[in-house]
Amino acid sequence: VFKGRLYRFEWVREGYWNNQRKTNYFRFVDHETGEISPSFANGYEFGSAFVNGKVYVTGTQARGGVNVFASGDLTNWESWPAIARGHYGIFNTSMCKAGDEFVLMFEIARPVEEAGVAFTARFTKSRDLHEWLEAVLLANEPTVLPEDKASTLAFLAEYMYEDVEHNRTPLLLPDEFHFLSIRKGTLDEVERLEIESHVTHSFKFLIKIPWTPLMRNVPQIAYGHHELLDGTGYPRKLQGPEIPPQARMMTISDIFDALTATDRPYKRAVPIDRALDILRAEFEGKLDADLLDVFIEKKVYELAATYRPDHELLLGDHR
Repeated sequence: VFKGRLYRFEWVREGYWNNQRKTNYFRFVDHETGEISPSFANGYEFGSAFVNGKVYVTGTQARGGVNVFASGDLTNWESWPAIARGHYGIFNTSMCKAGDEFVLMFEIARPVEEAGVAFTARFTKSRDLHEWLEAVLLANEPTVLPEDKASTLAFLAEYMYEDVEHNRTPLLLPDEFHFLSIRKGTLDEVERLEIESHVTHSFKFLIKIPWTPLMRNVPQIAYGHHELLDGTGYPRKLQGPEIPPQARMMTISDIFDALTATDRPYKRAVPIDRALDILRAEFEGKLDADLLDVFIEKKVYELAATYRPDHELLLGDHR
């Protein structure tokens, strides 16, 4: 109901038999007169509408984000993005007013690590229809958390709502706030130290092996492959001359493999060109520059992808 008139909101699909435009769009139809409003939101789909002074409509485009459309006369519309998530598969949306806030529901089908069961409904809130609480979504991504989103999380941690049993409950529980506030990556300090301990465990295992003279330095090489030249590596915080050359080589290869590997369930693989840019820019002063130049210029990463240390053995070639 808008200005005393009952309207029907319609999402006209691209393949609708009477759609001459051959694209998705929205419109309103007066229930009594059948009068059709001017169409809007060309290319958008999965819309819904509600009235709060103005008429507000939500819709998705290419299922990668949610836009809000607003009009005071069903003719002139303004719009702005509410959620921008290109890698999400966003389908149905709906919006309503709850107290002094707007609540937006959106249904996501991918990625699996976010959606879980396909077409899971997610909710986000806004006080002015522009500043959506997408900080929670962003904080759940394995990336560096911007300062403005970190401050938004702190604000949300103090926000209380009334649940179905009329209990006042924090929007973010202490544990949720703790893990969402991790500025880089997904691990807190305790978890990170536990993960880093694998280097020491590997070293203790390797030194028990009776290596041949040629291979006797393998334990020390493995022990140093997470050390960085500026002393910010782990577990021993070694610096430049303290790190064996072989360990420096292994460090470059290990970082490249971690960036480009396609078998990591917790992250997407990075394209090779992007991985090489990261090695140059983000690890400047941390990696051996000369070895990195060789790794890139000689395309060692391509040779490593096809190298089989047991190849000659399998072929019976003992030259």
